[in-house]
Amino acid sequence: MSNPNPVHTKGSQFESNNEVQKKAQAGRKKSKDKEAATQAITKSSAIKTGKRVTPEVKEYIREELLKPTGSSNYMKTFIKAFLKEAKDDPNSRCGQLLASAMFSDQLLTHLDEEANKQMAKDREFLIYRIRNTLYEKQQELFDNTIDQTIIAICTRRAGKTECNARLLLRDVIEPGHNALYLNRSFDNAVRQLGKPLDELLMKLDMPHRGQVSSGYIEFDNGSTITLSGYNNKGDIDRYRGGHYSLIILDEISHLRSPKVLIEEVLEPSQVDYGKEAQMVFTGTPPRNKVNYARELWNNPKIKHFHWSFMDNPFIPDKDTVIDRICEKHGCTKESAFIQREYFGNMDAIDEDSMVFRGYRTYNELPKNVSFEKAYVGVDFGFEDAA
Repeated sequence: MSNPNPVHTKGSQFESNNEVQKKAQAGRKKSKDKEAATQAITKSSAIKTGKRVTPEVKEYIREELLKPTGSSNYMKTFIKAFLKEAKDDPNSRCGQLLASAMFSDQLLTHLDEEANKQMAKDREFLIYRIRNTLYEKQQELFDNTIDQTIIAICTRRAGKTECNARLLLRDVIEPGHNALYLNRSFDNAVRQLGKPLDELLMKLDMPHRGQVSSGYIEFDNGSTITLSGYNNKGDIDRYRGGHYSLIILDEISHLRSPKVLIEEVLEPSQVDYGKEAQMVFTGTPPRNKVNYARELWNNPKIKHFHWSFMDNPFIPDKDTVIDRICEKHGCTKESAFIQREYFGNMDAIDEDSMVFRGYRTYNELPKNVSFEKAYVGVDFGFEDAA
């Protein structure tokens, strides 16, 4: 029986459908393989060509965009026109594109990151400028941002006041910081720091509100500096409830009953700032033997700094200063006054400050000691040195 669906071929022969389909599939596969090979060659060629052409195209486009056209160039002209249309008609295509870019989370995040980076750079540069006004011994104290409690005992004319002013500014460069400077009285605080702070604020061009003479300065970043006084326990209450990142207690050897103020009021006021908080005690050596400054100085957990006027490169004729002072006061270099005020000797006790001078203490009474008189004293005071 003959095939009902004959297929005529070039050889005028009849073949089955299966054989014809097989040949057709083989032809299509061969054609696909050839096409794939051709595409691979073309793609490879295009890649190689693109590597050579792309930089030239980009450079050409860049030059054309930046090419001067009158008083500007195409890119600036286009941006100005784009922004103008966006401002004139916020509902236009330009307005919509600009709005979508402005209110993109990614863009706002990026802008915040860039702003934070720039502010950090500005702060670092400002700190560098402040630090650069100090000499080496002062810089050692200025650079210490690790220790939370510091005591710096210096001599007269050592530059302690200048260093304190810069410590205050270093702190308030950080947003939201509150620095407190305490001296024996408000007048002393302003008299000590008024001039150096005013000069620094002007030199550094730090925007602020308030006057140093008023004892309160506020900066654009929300930080503040307060200058105040502390002379007795009655002044304690004015500092309750405060929050301070940096506290400087100047003339620590001469403050009256500072222990209660420090331990009950000032230390709790720094809790909110954690490890960023610092308390710095500065002053000259104390005159008397029993003194809170001496207690701080003997505490091994507190970071110590000490330098004298001899380290200050801005003092002229330093080698002759002591001789002139001794001649003026009629004393020698070995006197307690010179040793304490100009050499910073913590053991130079002024006997005039002692109630009982030249006394001796005994664990056991010597056999040949007899007492003709006995003195008994009772002191109900809380403020005086006795």
